[in-house]
Amino acid sequence: MAKKKKQKASAKTRVAVHDRLTPKLMPQEQERLSWRAPEFIHHEKGTLWFIIATIAAFALIINAILNKQWTTAIVFALLLGVVYLLVHEKPQLRTTIISNLGIHIGHRFFPYADIKSFWLIYHEGAQTFNFQVHGTWGAVVTTQLGNQDPAQIRALLRSEVAEEENKYEPLLDKLSRWLKI
Repeated sequence: MAKKKKQKASAKTRVAVHDRLTPKLMPQEQERLSWRAPEFIHHEKGTLWFIIATIAAFALIINAILNKQWTTAIVFALLLGVVYLLVHEKPQLRTTIISNLGIHIGHRFFPYADIKSFWLIYHEGAQTFNFQVHGTWGAVVTTQLGNQDPAQIRALLRSEVAEEENKYEPLLDKLSRWLKI
């Protein structure tokens, strides 16, 4: 009996994650292009990576304590915990849909009127579709391309949104890829 309840709960969790990562189109919407790709690129880390990361983290924490920088020590300890959680997280597959009304990424919808510009980063190590939304903060939304052809995305969006052609991969993304975070 308990095993059946546990299986039912597990199935509900899988459905909830699937619903969160799968867009729902509005009745007047028409899908033009869609693809599924991981939320982020997961890098496998070996034992050496964990040893070096742990030594570096504890060195920073001990240095902060020896210099009586208590807040810094706490921040480094919290950061160590966050990094530990992030490196053990596995990406879920997320659906991206480009429709006649806007872009769906997972459960979020971005109408074309809210999108300032888009750009594609496509080289070894990074294949992403990015766009910036209007607003005070000008948030940048990024999704993995997976096996999707960037030329198809460009052809569909050029008539709806301005393309920024000379954008490069952000330094923080390059650094996180290099550190395998």
